[in-house]
Amino acid sequence: MKIGLVTICDPVPNFGNKLQNYAGVTVLKSLGAEVHTLVPQPQRDISGLYLRRTVNRLAFCKLSNRQKEWIRYCRFYEFDKKYLNFSTELLEGQNPQENYDYFVVGSDQVWNPVWYTELKKEAFLLTFAKPEQKVCLSPSFGSSALREDWKEHFAKWLPTFPRISVREEAGAQIVKELTGQTAQVLIDPTLMLTVSQWRSIQHRSNARKKGRPYLLKYFIGGQTDAARQEIQSIAREHNLEICELLCEDQPKPYETGPREFLDLLDHADLICTDSFHGIVFSLLFDKPFVVYDRDGNGGGMESRIITLLSTFQLQDRMPGCVPKEKLFEHSYEKAYEILEDKRREAWQFLKQSLHLEEPSPESPGPEPEEPSVYACYNRDTEERKNSSSGGIYSLLAKKVLEQQGVVFAACYDENLNVVHRKISSLEELPQSRGSKYLQSHLGDTFAQVKKALEQGIQTLFVGTPCQCEGLLSFLGKSYSNLLCVDLICHGVPSKKAWQGYLASMKACGKEIAAVNMRDKTTGWSGYLYDWKLVDPQGNVSIQPQQENPYMNGFVQNLYLRPSCHRCSVESVRRKTDMTLGDYWGVWDLQPEMDDNQGTSVVFLHSQKGWEAFSRISDQIEFKRADLESVIQKNPSYRESSIPHPLREKFFRQLSDGEDFLTIAAGCLESSENTSDRGTAN
Repeated sequence: MKIGLVTICDPVPNFGNKLQNYAGVTVLKSLGAEVHTLVPQPQRDISGLYLRRTVNRLAFCKLSNRQKEWIRYCRFYEFDKKYLNFSTELLEGQNPQENYDYFVVGSDQVWNPVWYTELKKEAFLLTFAKPEQKVCLSPSFGSSALREDWKEHFAKWLPTFPRISVREEAGAQIVKELTGQTAQVLIDPTLMLTVSQWRSIQHRSNARKKGRPYLLKYFIGGQTDAARQEIQSIAREHNLEICELLCEDQPKPYETGPREFLDLLDHADLICTDSFHGIVFSLLFDKPFVVYDRDGNGGGMESRIITLLSTFQLQDRMPGCVPKEKLFEHSYEKAYEILEDKRREAWQFLKQSLHLEEPSPESPGPEPEEPSVYACYNRDTEERKNSSSGGIYSLLAKKVLEQQGVVFAACYDENLNVVHRKISSLEELPQSRGSKYLQSHLGDTFAQVKKALEQGIQTLFVGTPCQCEGLLSFLGKSYSNLLCVDLICHGVPSKKAWQGYLASMKACGKEIAAVNMRDKTTGWSGYLYDWKLVDPQGNVSIQPQQENPYMNGFVQNLYLRPSCHRCSVESVRRKTDMTLGDYWGVWDLQPEMDDNQGTSVVFLHSQKGWEAFSRISDQIEFKRADLESVIQKNPSYRESSIPHPLREKFFRQLSDGEDFLTIAAGCLESSENTSDRGTAN
């Protein structure tokens, strides 16, 4: 898919404009598109006239502020070249209609006639494109009303868009007035990217002196005398240096491009601004900010700032609403909850406009340093009931199978041993659901996975962390069609222990025909361990987990494999795409996500993990979780299990032919009275 992004590309070094352009490109790229920014107006040639003028000024005036101004322009130019992939097809009179699948217009004030030239007038309404090629991503009119002389033009071309989105409520009212259509109000694409993605492109600014607290002053329009005096008073009172950034001529023209701008915002102690994007990045970087009225001609910016603050319930930051004693007090917890929902809305609109499948909860983007964590569960109650926790694995597997892919996961065989099997149909899927607390036999699974991958088949592999590590090592290279998912692993019991348990049950006249190690009949947190017995009456016996000898031995680490006590794979950063597990402790950390029917915790490690999660996002309830809090309640995510002190005794007696039930009960009873007994994770 090839997309032409049409947005404002003025040569003025405007931070917000460049970063919304970058966000639009990044969002579209994350959907697998090749993206070009189509330039709808001439660019100032930084290597030509501007360079010559600057060199002359340097030679004759030797002004340091001109040197910094030159460096600033260079940094903007470098940003353009590195990230925005400009194309001049619109300028050169070409008709790009046949060269692109879609054209996306937005965001910024692409529909604000204040900035229009004759070329922009046509470009920003995509008059050169077919209606089915037109997509709009949060465009802004930049005003609460449209000039009379422009209404006819917009009334003619807006209806040619199959779906319309805008960035502020005032824009939706304009669309309704002119066309009768209801436009969807979406967030700016800068808000669709995560804070990790923005930090990944930051570059330290020379204006940020190590250890010096500062107030960042970022105004697009003019400042009133009252605002200027108030900011100076705040800085003096709190012993803050003032770092002042303006887009054009400024008293202190720091050598700041878009990447340095992000750095300055991220490390400021307080941000004073009249800028829409100044507010956006204050929110994303969790910084206290104060909004000031814009003085002078700002193109009618009030409507979009009001919409932004109202959307995220930040009206207390509006001009004149922040008491001096509360300048540095802020909590964006509610705003971040709203942002999660708004991101989903924006992704859904964009994917539907591009005729893709499902919305995404958040942009995939570059891989974060630490995984993003979500509490979630399957909305299909029956599917969740038949799953160990939240039923997320089933949804991932179904998506792969619906694409004619294959799934490799653990299943019971006819002898109640656990083996990895290839699943090729939805009918086979149920056999792979549920927890199986014993070692899985892999056989030639790795070879089967490699064969499927080399045939171009979409493949999902689910296993313990060490199994996934082994597979990735075996493959030796990355495959775009592989989704590798591991589990929060307490440890894997020895197959010998399982066989001993089955033999003991048979000796008691209780031969097991089927096993469910996580029966939710009595709820998820107090799950049962049940089995079907082969006897004349066909009785079914059910026990709570804590009363079952095999489960007790597992939980207390009596017969885990030695490698599980020194696991080298368990860590925060994993090579897999995703980690799934029970979200133990959800009732304390996020009780709104707990109905005792099973809640999963999902760790997303890679872009493929993000994409897979996004494809099921419309079928799940999910909410962002805190990484460290989750790990504290689920320490097996990064800690090995402690060996049971009587493990060697257990296996010695089992090897001597003693009854499993007898020796397990003896070891567990003895350990209860032993002060140095290890604690199970």
